[in-house]
Amino acid sequence: MSDQILKLLRFFKRDVAELRQASTAEVADTAAELLEQQDREKFVDVDMLISAGRKFRITDHRSIDVAVETWLLQRPSCKRFDIASSFLAGYWGPNLSIQETLAGQIMEQLPRCECDANALTSMLLALCQVSKTAASDATRSLVRKTLLTYSCRAVELKLEVGTIQLMNDAVKETSASRFLNTDSNIDS
Repeated sequence: MSDQILKLLRFFKRDVAELRQASTAEVADTAAELLEQQDREKFVDVDMLISAGRKFRITDHRSIDVAVETWLLQRPSCKRFDIASSFLAGYWGPNLSIQETLAGQIMEQLPRCECDANALTSMLLALCQVSKTAASDATRSLVRKTLLTYSCRAVELKLEVGTIQLMNDAVKETSASRFLNTDSNIDS
């Protein structure tokens, strides 16, 4: 069994190497096609979208979230926010510059998607990733405030315990990094 697992891991490494060689424009087009395909499906494949976002991030394709925002705003709906946010939950990561207007669109749409538990969860999970990115202090602060608000409403909205924990962790991370940034500014 371990030989099979090792073989699968090597395949993944080859996949990543090939994906790194694709142009960012090709990857952005593919991301938009992937999102469109998911929009036609009855159910959103959250795991696949998170995995695809993560693969695009680890292969150093930047600004894919610009294509995601363009796709999303063509026909905004809770389902499309679910799809885009699932992708972004994997794509947005450590020290990555993000399309901050997209984070703003997600925050703005949250109240309209509260009736769609899947979309709401995906949107909150995407916002949880912002604390790890190179987003501006203003965006991080707005996301922190939004996550705090939704954390306080978790019981009312019937949010899962795992989602609540991720939101609380993101809020703490944002608070800690903000505190650290303040300390470093004092020393300068």
